Amino acid sequence: IGTDIQWYAADKTTKLTSGETYEMGDMSVGSKKYYATQTVDGCEGAKALISFNVFAKPTSPTVIGARVCEGETVIPSLTTSLITDEWYADETATTLLAKGYTFTPDFTMVGNSSKTYYVVRKQNGCVSDVVPSILEVIPKPNFTIGNDTILCIYDNVLTVQASGFEPPIT
Repeated sequence: IGTDIQWYAADKTTKLTSGETYEMGDMSVGSKKYYATQTVDGCEGAKALISFNVFAKPTSPTVIGARVCEGETVIPSLTTSLITDEWYADETATTLLAKGYTFTPDFTMVGNSSKTYYVVRKQNGCVSDVVPSILEVIPKPNFTIGNDTILCIYDNVLTVQASGFEPPIT
């Protein structure tokens, strides 16, 4: 029965620890090599290599949101900087909507209120931070301009005022 697992650094001579597992302290970007041996009945076997690469976290996507007027049926595209970027419906990036430079939401997805979509970049099995991209729906203004009035040619000028602005004028 094999026992006494020994872990060694890349130089094959520096002993790191013993045991069935080794928790690496160096998680810097780059290639890593470690070796392990097993001892059976007092005889240490050949060193077995384990190698892997630690990749950097991808840079976050650069996104450009869009604006559309309430009630429009033509929705503008949201854009990002890489064709491999992924568009999601949720902040946890679980509901994939599309991949690519652009994403154009369907009108039924947007409705009459602003909507946030989320973009991530995946490279070498690593995932960037989730970046929001907002499709802003601008409410149409609503107001009244008074009641209809009858004027005669000899009447003075009538001033008509608009009021009830929604959203309010600031």
